[in-house]
Amino acid sequence: MSNLFNEQETDFDFDFIGGGHALKKTSDKDIVHLYKNGIFIKAQPLRPAIDKRLFVVDLVERQGVNRTKLASSLEISRQSINNWVDTYRKNGSTGLVNSTKDSWKKNPKRFTGNKARDLEQERLETKQELEKQELTINYDKETEVKEKYCAHANALYNEECDYQENRYSGSMLYLAMVISEFNYIKQLSALVGNYLWVPLMFVMMHVNNILSVEQLKTAYRKEFGQIIGVKTLANLVKIRENIWGLVALRQAAQGMTKFFKIQIIKGVVSIWRIFLDGHLVPYSGKRKIHKAHSTQRDLMMPGQTEFFGHDSSGNIVYFDIQEGKGDMIESLRQVSYLIKPYNKNTPPLVVVDRELWGVENFLSIENSRFVTWEKNCDKAQLAKLDAGRFSGHIELNNKNYMFYEEKKTYRSANNKSIELRRIISRNTNTGETFAIVSNDTIETTKTILDSMLNRWGCSENGFKHLGTRTDMHYNPAWKIEKESEHQEIMNPEYIALKKELKKKKGELTKIQKELGKKEPKLKQDGTLRKYPAREKKIARRGIVEKEITKINHEIAGCPERIDIRQTEARAFKTIDNEAKKWWNISEMIFWNSRKKLSKLLFTYLPDNRDLLPVLDAISNSRGWIKNTKNTLIVRLEPMEVPRFKDAQIQLCRYLNNQKIKLPNGKLLQYDVADNPFTVKK
Repeated sequence: MSNLFNEQETDFDFDFIGGGHALKKTSDKDIVHLYKNGIFIKAQPLRPAIDKRLFVVDLVERQGVNRTKLASSLEISRQSINNWVDTYRKNGSTGLVNSTKDSWKKNPKRFTGNKARDLEQERLETKQELEKQELTINYDKETEVKEKYCAHANALYNEECDYQENRYSGSMLYLAMVISEFNYIKQLSALVGNYLWVPLMFVMMHVNNILSVEQLKTAYRKEFGQIIGVKTLANLVKIRENIWGLVALRQAAQGMTKFFKIQIIKGVVSIWRIFLDGHLVPYSGKRKIHKAHSTQRDLMMPGQTEFFGHDSSGNIVYFDIQEGKGDMIESLRQVSYLIKPYNKNTPPLVVVDRELWGVENFLSIENSRFVTWEKNCDKAQLAKLDAGRFSGHIELNNKNYMFYEEKKTYRSANNKSIELRRIISRNTNTGETFAIVSNDTIETTKTILDSMLNRWGCSENGFKHLGTRTDMHYNPAWKIEKESEHQEIMNPEYIALKKELKKKKGELTKIQKELGKKEPKLKQDGTLRKYPAREKKIARRGIVEKEITKINHEIAGCPERIDIRQTEARAFKTIDNEAKKWWNISEMIFWNSRKKLSKLLFTYLPDNRDLLPVLDAISNSRGWIKNTKNTLIVRLEPMEVPRFKDAQIQLCRYLNNQKIKLPNGKLLQYDVADNPFTVKK
């Protein structure tokens, strides 16, 4: 080292701190000398403290010295170095300045609080977040929205004002749900940009029982605009223009998938069992579209089929709209595919009606789990089963059932087969006996039976309840231009041949019956007596048999189905469901939020008969809205009935304690009090 340092200097005079750097103390304790590779770099003052901190940060960040050795040389703690470096990374050099005693008015850049404790808390949260990512059930990243996509969301609810009366204040309860449970506004901002207020408007229309855009002409535009975060609601012309702008983006399918997944990840819905059923959306226009089945009328009508998947609590987990009578099998596949990744790669148990029946159908969904009624079972034979065979018992809706399970192989006409679980159940009160089938290998017999018996409450009645609260058929923007991809129809020639064949077979049967009634008789000499009428019928029978053979040959060479465009008939059109899907997304968000709010209200009102009437009364109540720089306050008018008022207050307290924030960072708070402008004497 003698060739690198002065003769008076030895290795013992230097503190080596890594990266070829060394510090040498001087006679002045507030000055150190910095060397690199034995070459003097500079004399560094350690006073004021800011110079020392910047010097340390520079050595660590730019020179890459060892933090432990640097701390030992300067006689400071390693933790202090970590704090200074983290503070510099977060706030720059200004963050290294000690906090002053000046007020915020004199020094707006002044940092408050204990920086070391703040950094400690940040490190703790970072570690917790890393450990959280290791959880196998954590999918939070799928619900996050990058800040660069949130500009349009941040622009909502920025109109500051003192308390203003608003007839729709009560519906702002749902705003807390759509933000906390679905991150609805930020997700919309990323999906549809400046059109995000349109789906938000749809949600508030559902809340306020406004069943069509046309009804908005009777709404108070300024007040309705306030609850969706804009200065005032646009006129109908502008609203329709924006709806068509939303349709043009073609983001509804992506939005459906996004919100299906979000409510699964956030635990809004249950996913182990899904009740799947279809619902007719009728069409009464002049265009030619496919027909769907109307259960109420028991006939085919022009329209679409809307499939809904509900969980055990009646929440909407999945929906789809298909033209004509739809494809239940495809919907079952889709809901299984949706849920499987979030359920340990296990598909949900899907409960469906007899529409699923068929060996071919069962084989096509063998990777899914289903439960359905046995179709065309012999109930008379089931009723004769001895009661001793029934070993299980279950009570549901004040009815008692007994049951037992067996295995049964079902075969199709083309000799394909599948073995299914078959549960035979009998109502002990009425004696009615029925059969249920399932391919599930996980659930117990009792669970399978319970699932099928619960279908009416969670599926059929779900449509009834939803239909009484919203307009399930409404489409905000009708568009029928494209031809359907499904243009196949029954071949008219094939139908005519089938009718002719049926007619000829009927004629042949009639001839055979007539010949059977007139048996040939013998003459006295033992020869057959001649009957001209009988001989004529025999001759006719031969002709008819030949005609039947000919028709069968023609049918064999005639296609059963053809493309309608090969005929003179009009082609089928398809309805553009882009706007309808956004309406349904908003309907799902509203419905599941309503379910969540009613469950919260149940804590304060244990009587189920009170829940929905009180919730609707609160959400339909007037109030006052105050929007400040930091907070959006919704003051609701108190309810008159004391126990309802107490429940209203507790519900608002619960929501306030969730510390729900709007996308622009404002805190959303609720209050229950009288008119703030009333002067009390």
